[in-house]
Amino acid sequence: MTIDKLKRVMWRLKEINPAGLYSDKNIRLAIMEECGTDERTIKATINKLLELKLLVKAGFGMLKDNETLTQKDV
Repeated sequence: MTIDKLKRVMWRLKEINPAGLYSDKNIRLAIMEECGTDERTIKATINKLLELKLLVKAGFGMLKDNETLTQKDV
């Protein structure tokens, strides 16, 4: 997984929902468009985005990008 692919996935997510709050469906759609439809690729990409803290858990099964964190979240 290259950094460029991860950046493209994050760009695609921002295109889907500019507010920065993403459902599992949104994340999977962005990954499938940028990296492919293999289930292992999708899971590995989600895990890598979480590991690098590009996405963080937001509750209610949602994730958000790290740039939209507010002082209240910290």
